[in-house]
Amino acid sequence: RHSMQVLSVIEATATALASRNLTADDIRRAREINQAMIARLDDFEPRAFTALNQQFHATLFAKCANPRMLELVQAEWARLGHLRSSTFTFVPGRAQESVAEHENLLRLIEAGARLDDIETAARKHRSATLDAYMIHEHPDEILKLPAF
Repeated sequence: RHSMQVLSVIEATATALASRNLTADDIRRAREINQAMIARLDDFEPRAFTALNQQFHATLFAKCANPRMLELVQAEWARLGHLRSSTFTFVPGRAQESVAEHENLLRLIEAGARLDDIETAARKHRSATLDAYMIHEHPDEILKLPAF
């Protein structure tokens, strides 16, 4: 749980920092991945969906110019590999919201939105998955994450 909270903060920052370095091809690739995720909603398979989700996010944060932050994000993704492979198993309803949030994030990046707006959208997106998981699996241990 705490690692997911850390990831929501550092990945959101890495995504915002990378946003100015993303090309039209990067955005197109991210959107294609998100479309593949949408196509899987009707015949939902959590592990395949999660793999696409990881590809989507990696596309957005990969061009972060801060190598240490990028290293930390990648380390947290690897550390959470066991949980990330199962999160959508526990909260499959979160998948529909997730792909809509992905599209919103892509629109912000395309529009050249302020970095803090991109960071906030990315952090809220990641935190919403953690919140859904906590409500489902540990309702008496909700972290009550700050809205920042």
